[in-house]
Amino acid sequence: MNTPFTQPLLQWYHTHKRDLVFRQSTDPYIIWISEIMAQQTQIATMIPYFERWIQRFPNLRSLAEADEAAVLKLWEGLGYYSRARNLHKGAQMIMEKFNGVFPQDIDSILSIPGIGDYTANAILSIAFHQPAIAIDGNVIRVMSRYEGSLLDYYKEKNKNALKADLLSKLGDDDPNSFTQALMELGALICTPKKAACEQCPLRESCKAFTTNTVYDYPLKKVRKPNPVESYDVFIVVKKDHLLLAERGDDTLMKGLKRLPQLPHSASLHPEKFTFLFQEKHIYSHRTWIMNVYQTNEIDQRKEWTFYPLSALSSLALIGAHRKLLIRLGLLDAEQGIE
Repeated sequence: MNTPFTQPLLQWYHTHKRDLVFRQSTDPYIIWISEIMAQQTQIATMIPYFERWIQRFPNLRSLAEADEAAVLKLWEGLGYYSRARNLHKGAQMIMEKFNGVFPQDIDSILSIPGIGDYTANAILSIAFHQPAIAIDGNVIRVMSRYEGSLLDYYKEKNKNALKADLLSKLGDDDPNSFTQALMELGALICTPKKAACEQCPLRESCKAFTTNTVYDYPLKKVRKPNPVESYDVFIVVKKDHLLLAERGDDTLMKGLKRLPQLPHSASLHPEKFTFLFQEKHIYSHRTWIMNVYQTNEIDQRKEWTFYPLSALSSLALIGAHRKLLIRLGLLDAEQGIE
């Protein structure tokens, strides 16, 4: 039976929800892939990637049996490549530990690489219709405003209290629709800026709306500025082959090819290196300032290998260096997106 909270929320959702491709299935594999892809990525951006992924890896077995290089190549452009590696490892784990059947209990789901509390509860509620509450940024924003609360819901104690509150509001209603309705409300109506409160089904009982304090919630976190790192990047082309690095010092982009890159040095020999341009690339956790040089004289390291220029489109490249190759005309903007 609908509660006073869920009735208007679910009515709004069933009338206004977006027709998203991953909502056409309750297959836990589909839900898992879509939830991981949607992390740190806008829905409009992730949908083409999702469609290509499902076409290439339609089920757990096909993903588990794939080469990591193929997985990373298909993920190229989405960033946070640990997500792709964990999907690959997770599929292999499910095949080995759970006989290819996606588990339906919270502890087993949480044991899968890359799955945290939010994703586990999203899978339980959306795929298996279990009364589980998935707390993400959208839900926190909606409920902070609705309750007029400045509690930090990322803290375990407060998050558990919010889950209990939402479970009581859920009542006997469908967890699948309830979970997606809350997230959809945050994505379409109760947005961080320019919230469409007049269209919100919960506005009459929303404390922030009734007190005209919508943008006071949720609790604002003070973000530290990104550290800025300066690098020298080298373009070395010989006989239609480009020098690429097999690995870098960072582990976040492990498994992806990159141009030779070293910490910036003010003592480069001008007779050996031709400065081309400087490029900035902003990650969520750091900013790279890249000084790009062309040269034919560089002490080659064991992790640096020449690759045919014709093969660049088939390689998984880090986004910052892919941008450089496009600017240099060595790679077309559309190349590498299959």
